[in-house]
Amino acid sequence: MKLNDQQRAMVERNMGIAGQLAGRFWSTMRYKGYDRDDLMSIAVMGMCRAAAQFDAALGLHESTYLYHGAKMALLSEYGKWQQGKRSAHVCSLNARISGNEKGQE
Repeated sequence: MKLNDQQRAMVERNMGIAGQLAGRFWSTMRYKGYDRDDLMSIAVMGMCRAAAQFDAALGLHESTYLYHGAKMALLSEYGKWQQGKRSAHVCSLNARISGNEKGQE
């Protein structure tokens, strides 16, 4: 997922949201092999998706929008866990926007 500088900054400003939600979900999901880092990564991925779609013209605060993006990502993973379909996704706030897959320009 490619984020521009403004979107990346939006996610970085709201990292506390991901930590808070990861802690809430960890109390339930830790018994099935998830650790806080797994859940934090899932929440950050949801925030990245939300930041990419955020439109200030809608009148929402960015933190509200990112909160719901992170929560929906965690709820989706929780549903997959209940069905026995755990998945893995990768998102980096440091990934280059230009260049090839190896990060070379």
